[in-house]
Amino acid sequence: MEKNQLHKAHNYFIKLKNDGLSYEELVKTFSDIPVETLEGWNKELEPAMQDLQQNVVTNPIANELNKSGNSIEEKGFVNLDILENARLKLDGLLSSMELYGKWSQEELEKVKKVHRVFHNDLRAIDLKTEGSRLEMNISSREGADENEIRESALFYIDKVIAFEKRAMDRALLHDFTPDVFTQASAVMTYAIKTIAVQNYNGLRNVKISELPIDAPWIFITGENSRGKSSLLQAIFIGLNGPRDKDRILVDVSETKIGVEFKCESVNLINNSEGRIYSLSHLLAYGPSRLLIQANSSQNEESAYGLKHYSLFHPDGRLMNIEYPLLLWHFENPSRFNIVKNIFCTIIPHLKDIKYDSAVKQIVYLDGDVKSEGNDGYISFSLLASGTRSIIAMVGDMICRIFNIEPELDDPRDFAGIVLIDELDVHLHPKLQRQLPTLLSQTFPDIQFIVTTHSVIPFLGAPKNSVFLKVSKQPDEDATVERVFIDIEHLLPNVLLTSSLFDMDNITQINNENIGNVSTEDSFDEYSKVQDVKRKLDDIENSDIDFPEIS
Repeated sequence: MEKNQLHKAHNYFIKLKNDGLSYEELVKTFSDIPVETLEGWNKELEPAMQDLQQNVVTNPIANELNKSGNSIEEKGFVNLDILENARLKLDGLLSSMELYGKWSQEELEKVKKVHRVFHNDLRAIDLKTEGSRLEMNISSREGADENEIRESALFYIDKVIAFEKRAMDRALLHDFTPDVFTQASAVMTYAIKTIAVQNYNGLRNVKISELPIDAPWIFITGENSRGKSSLLQAIFIGLNGPRDKDRILVDVSETKIGVEFKCESVNLINNSEGRIYSLSHLLAYGPSRLLIQANSSQNEESAYGLKHYSLFHPDGRLMNIEYPLLLWHFENPSRFNIVKNIFCTIIPHLKDIKYDSAVKQIVYLDGDVKSEGNDGYISFSLLASGTRSIIAMVGDMICRIFNIEPELDDPRDFAGIVLIDELDVHLHPKLQRQLPTLLSQTFPDIQFIVTTHSVIPFLGAPKNSVFLKVSKQPDEDATVERVFIDIEHLLPNVLLTSSLFDMDNITQINNENIGNVSTEDSFDEYSKVQDVKRKLDDIENSDIDFPEIS
């Protein structure tokens, strides 16, 4: 098991341990990890949990009532996950206030203060509801200001929780669902678990849940105009929120979207009408992936370059990787080589990328393109459209990854969710088959959610992939269902006639005699059979007399 995957498994081991699973249950859950490793994790975790309990200082603010009749009470060690959730909620609230600027400076400073207290002074909190009464139990760090903690807790109850309660009354998703996975050691850092949509484009009322958190790929199929792209856009809105900076993506008075997703060590629920934990580690791409920004633009994230734009508009312009490559060539050769290796891995026929000082630009050595002069190197514009589309998309991914995590040394270590509409566009079947595996091998902690009209990418689907199908009958609303199918041993003819594609006939349209249809598994086998048939025909039509068989 690779180091990165083992690290993810370790984190999920800690989460399940904190959730109450016994060591014996954990050994069964992580059956593909050596018992010696699990014993080491367990031994490390036990004293850490004991130390945390021993160092918690209880804040003596019992029976402090707020105007809603709720209370903040003292208690010993309580649920750390609830505090993490509260911090995430305050992170989202503060980000939205700073982004949209619709609050006064006094309100902003108040939220900043509460945010600081919850992040710096609290060790754990617990929330209990008895009827209409809410009780908050707090454990704080030694020396923390009791008045600040009391005020911050009351603000959190009155403003954050009360707002959430009102929003949840109108929300599509309310309750968290259990984690579903096949392989605990392969769970993703970020993964979608549930998507519910009402009144978005052609999707009137659809919901799909219990999506496994160890699925590296989610493939969405369906005939044209059934709602595949709309579903992908709805997932983006659910994970990002109904706005992308100053652009409104959806009218929440008409449309409702709910998404439950795994976010590092916690599960979160977003409802378009309520609190949104905007997933920063989210990238999205529409079917048009050939337009890139000019070098001179220096990849500004505005207008056409907003995170959502490519998925929602056909004229989106992706960030131009050549500008950063040029900078890295001179200022950070190590990063230049890392990115070059990424491209050469994902595009097997791409042999090299370098800076050409004669023409002062980045050039490419494509094994599939013969070019005279310059040792075979050519500019981006002379590459095949399929190659350009992959370089454009992966290049945009890399640019945005470094914008999200500037201190990251290697973009292959990035964790997130990437949405791609019509994965197969511009790609030869060979590359369609290779791309899912190559992308997952290069970015092992990214969950890819894609639509496709082609059966070929399914031949390269990594293990634990999920398949969704969007359907729509005349005069009926669209539906989304998960198709459970083991594709590992299936050929395209079987997949095409399965419920994934619903083709009832895969013979050539001009065929008039089903008896003449060739059923060989490869063209080589077909050629050999045809050669034998020709020889038999030659013998039959010859003048040779053969003895009768008695």
